[in-house]
Amino acid sequence: LTDALAAEKGLIVKVSKSGYMYFATITDAITAVGANSFTLLGDLNENVVITKNITITAGTHTFSGSIDAGSNIFYAKNGIYELSQLKAGKLSGYANNMATVSIANGSVKELANPDYLKLTITGGIYGFDPSDYVVDGYEAVSNDDAETKQDYPNKVVKVNYVAKVGENKYASFDEAVSAANGEKTIELLADIGDYIMTEGQTLIIKANGKTVNIKIPGENYYIDSSENGD
Repeated sequence: LTDALAAEKGLIVKVSKSGYMYFATITDAITAVGANSFTLLGDLNENVVITKNITITAGTHTFSGSIDAGSNIFYAKNGIYELSQLKAGKLSGYANNMATVSIANGSVKELANPDYLKLTITGGIYGFDPSDYVVDGYEAVSNDDAETKQDYPNKVVKVNYVAKVGENKYASFDEAVSAANGEKTIELLADIGDYIMTEGQTLIIKANGKTVNIKIPGENYYIDSSENGD
């Protein structure tokens, strides 16, 4: 059986066991022959549970779904991995085989060979510092969960931005006001609530359909609203 014929039959998972064997899913291969190294011949969506190290060679294909490798190592060898969940003791790239990996939620203790990973993280808890891998709208913070923080001191959470100044977004209106410094426009991304101005302060606000309740303590306070938006 050739790779092409196997793929035509829907057998898109290839393993090497006394020659090559082909399966429809990684789980089938694990169950049948205890395999832990897999080559994809097509795109695969699957939730994989394995009790040993796992290597997936995706090639030009995409693996999507989840991987639960317990405390073992997941080796991503080229290809694209869109993971809703990754549980592993270690995530590792593979030398000279660049892989693109996105993790929506995970619990991963270590990271190895990151030079061979194009990694993005949008959620989960980690034993390593994930700061370099979070995307816009997310941030790495300390894990404050008593049960997990010892092994996974870092977590990635979504940031709810309320305003932006130029291309920079801010999670609080006060931060945006400070960045604007009375000279730049603050664009609202969410409803703010109350904001009390100080003496001599200037605010330039583009509302974008959102609201901020400006409180002016005295008659000598004002807002420069020349760039207000609806």
